[in-house]
Amino acid sequence: MGKFAAQFKSINLGSLRKPRRTKWGNNDDETLCSWVADMDFGIAPAIKSAMEEMIRDEEFGYPFWDLDPVIVAFESRMERLYNWTPIPERTKVLSDLIQVLQIVLHHSTKPGDGIAIHVPAYNNFLVNIEEMNRRIVPLQMEFTEEGWKCDNTNLAARLKAERVTMIIVINPQNPTGRAFTHVELTELAEAAKELDIPVLSDEIHSDLLFDDHVHIPFASLSDDAARRTITTTSATKGFNIAGTRTAIMHVGPDALWNEISSLPIDYFGAPNTLGKVATAVAWSECEDWLGELNEQLAKNRAIIDEWVATFDGKVKYHAPEATYLAWLDLSRTKAGAAPEATEYILENAKVRLATGSDYTLHTEIDTHSWARLNFATNEENLREILKRVGEVL
Repeated sequence: MGKFAAQFKSINLGSLRKPRRTKWGNNDDETLCSWVADMDFGIAPAIKSAMEEMIRDEEFGYPFWDLDPVIVAFESRMERLYNWTPIPERTKVLSDLIQVLQIVLHHSTKPGDGIAIHVPAYNNFLVNIEEMNRRIVPLQMEFTEEGWKCDNTNLAARLKAERVTMIIVINPQNPTGRAFTHVELTELAEAAKELDIPVLSDEIHSDLLFDDHVHIPFASLSDDAARRTITTTSATKGFNIAGTRTAIMHVGPDALWNEISSLPIDYFGAPNTLGKVATAVAWSECEDWLGELNEQLAKNRAIIDEWVATFDGKVKYHAPEATYLAWLDLSRTKAGAAPEATEYILENAKVRLATGSDYTLHTEIDTHSWARLNFATNEENLREILKRVGEVL
């Protein structure tokens, strides 16, 4: 039994259901929640200890650091884990990845431009592309017998025809759980080079990997990729600290860096001190906790594998290579016949899953019969969620 096993064995539903918490707080007490992408486990003891020390010392005045601890931790982590050296003095600390997306779209593209992104995709990225008057150009993820695939044949020509001026890569991919290979990423990088366009690489789920799958930072692929990639990531998924509102943006393109560096110093705002301390500690002191977390998530993934197998092909999914998200095809079940599978499940099973059609927003790809299930919870709760859903399918 691991050092942190007790933390992953039980959850505190009373705390989770507090109204300030998005995932559970705005649902009735009968509903089990498995939708928003945060975990039910709490946080690593080292993070909690650092935050408690700040509160005890009432350390809430204006902060000062000789070197920003988040940037130091980020650069050290990239070198240690991936043998990638970020460009010095090219990292900004911001509040979250959506802020980074909006900054990059605003300063690197124009209204009407095509933005290429794998679909299905994280719904907030799709919403923001449209709200900023850019066009979603879907790179469709295909469900094959071997796993989730995307056809990159003649990619540069296809993107040029769609007037694409930026590629967004979510890796590991949300919601399919793919950890893209070196070959797949290189194909995207070559298309970006041929079109001379930037790449925004969202790597927020990179701490959550299964089996022998590895994470490859997009900027580490080549010197050219490094010069055109904006890397954004955060400790919020791997270490369950979304409420601390802290993320980074590492900027490869000279033109973008020169433009945003010329803006007033407070133009982008800044995360709070607690968020910075929590992130720095997560990235520098919590590898043992993260290791045990991934072991627990792997066990939970195996439970879902077994559950899916009981439906004799009526429920289809590929076990995610990364993330704690299961992307489920329910089209052959009673839920699949409903206008939205997740609404049927919520009404009949009292389980809230993430709505499938949100992940293909305003594209021709139909995912109303799909659902995203967050399995970052304890075994008892996960089994009850699956039992309820199974009974109504």
